[in-house]
Amino acid sequence: MKPLGIYQKILKGIIEFPSFLSLRSKDLIRKLLNPEVKYRLGVSDVNFLLIQNGQSIKEHKWFRGVDFDMVYNRQIPAPWVPYLRNEYDACWFDKIP
Repeated sequence: MKPLGIYQKILKGIIEFPSFLSLRSKDLIRKLLNPEVKYRLGVSDVNFLLIQNGQSIKEHKWFRGVDFDMVYNRQIPAPWVPYLRNEYDACWFDKIP
């Protein structure tokens, strides 16, 4: 698909998911990308200018079983670490005109 077609889908709110994504991951993505800001996941975490550390995002079913204290303290190894030739290596990204 050409970039203009992608941009038009973004503006219309059309999300096409790859078939390998789970229902939970699709649900999380839809809720994070909700065009209505007041209904977007995480927005309700802002209460009287006090940010609640993304609690509603952390409680989403996709993150079930994740120990965020261990994540914060970098105690969980990454499931995959890409090889980079240097700090500017972008070979893992798609090339988009």
